[in-house]
Amino acid sequence: MRIPGLVAVMLLVGVIAAAPAAAVPTPAQRCAAAKLKATSKRLACCLKQKQKALLKGTPEEPAKCEKGFLEAFARAEEKAELDCPSVGNAVAAAVDVDAFCADLGEEIAPTSFCGNGSLDSGEDCDSGAASPTCDADCSLAACGDGNVNAAAGEACDDGNLAPDDGCSASCGFESTVVRFAALGNQGEGNIGQSEVAAAVAAKCATDGCDFVQLLGNNFYDSGVDSTTDAQWASKFETPYAAIDLPFFAILGNHDYGGEGAGIDGTKAQHQVDYSATSSKWRMPATYYRHALNHVEFFALDTTPQMFQMDAAQRVAMLEGLAQSTAVWKIAFAHHPYLSNGPHGNAGSYEDLPFVPIVNGAGVKSFMEQVVCGAADVLVSAHDASLQWLEPTCQGTELLVSGTGAKATTLEARNTTRFESLALGFLYVVVDGTSLTGEFIDTSGTVLFTRTLTKP
Repeated sequence: MRIPGLVAVMLLVGVIAAAPAAAVPTPAQRCAAAKLKATSKRLACCLKQKQKALLKGTPEEPAKCEKGFLEAFARAEEKAELDCPSVGNAVAAAVDVDAFCADLGEEIAPTSFCGNGSLDSGEDCDSGAASPTCDADCSLAACGDGNVNAAAGEACDDGNLAPDDGCSASCGFESTVVRFAALGNQGEGNIGQSEVAAAVAAKCATDGCDFVQLLGNNFYDSGVDSTTDAQWASKFETPYAAIDLPFFAILGNHDYGGEGAGIDGTKAQHQVDYSATSSKWRMPATYYRHALNHVEFFALDTTPQMFQMDAAQRVAMLEGLAQSTAVWKIAFAHHPYLSNGPHGNAGSYEDLPFVPIVNGAGVKSFMEQVVCGAADVLVSAHDASLQWLEPTCQGTELLVSGTGAKATTLEARNTTRFESLALGFLYVVVDGTSLTGEFIDTSGTVLFTRTLTKP
């Protein structure tokens, strides 16, 4: 980078700094200070022009930065009792500052980048956005390249042309039906867990399931201490032995230790690591995404949200939800946004709205800024009850499925379409543009059904 403008500015600063701190500035120093102020304004104006051009695609208007610049230099010289330093020449300073701005702008925001509509070095193509022949990453569009390009007629692209993996060799969905069961607060190792597990097994055997979703508090009261902890057998492998399906799982507050009040990341990591040793446990990370046919699932980690330790998760999920081309987007979270259970609504958990962390303000913020309006459905647990809330969050349907092993209480806090303390689970069928959810108890009785449809 050339830095003549920077040198000019630094020389002006040097003139001012040369005087002792307590000394009265000389006319030359006052003059230089005035010129420095004018120069800094010109530089700021130049960079602002570049920012505007980049964001809005409008041409730069350098003439706007000329306004008042030469006049400011002239006024500075008129007020000085002796000449300013020669480096303060207005024309020379303008040339140097503009050159410095151009170099700095190119280094920070180069004009050569994928998406600018021009074919630059290293690009196969550049249409400014995804097109029938060019992917958004400026590579040539091709089914099987791992880039879903709707402009090229792709509904999916899993990076291969193999059949029977949900995405066909022509990048279309092989099926438009997805079925799963979802339950939370199940990690008790008690009779209730076994009864719900048997009901899930029966439903999946009869009507089919692609997977089971666990909504956290997988191991009461304080998570697991290793991947060989005895609780893996008593609270997961044994209760669900009859269900030969993938079990996708998210973390609850009890999974972080401290009898539900901890934030022990090592305990959480044991559950991630168990994915490598189990034939059906699926937790690739503490938060993650996975897709099946035309549905994409967003598995959240809400305990760090409670402590506002979720910056990376926010970025990942904001980008994921925004970039997803799935017909349906379903989010899973342990802590609910709204609930009639004893824990209550995010932001006022435990009826303690003024107590930081405990009140769940971090969860409320995350949901409102990341999930609400972006996901079609948010399924949570934490409270041990079954609920389909009537209010939505910016259009996102809110469900609670937390009676995987036990039940607590319900309060008249929010209006609901359905609520119950029956032990059971949520069964979801996504068929094309329709999504049907059923709450089912341990006897296999369907307690409530609701269908959502898209145009």
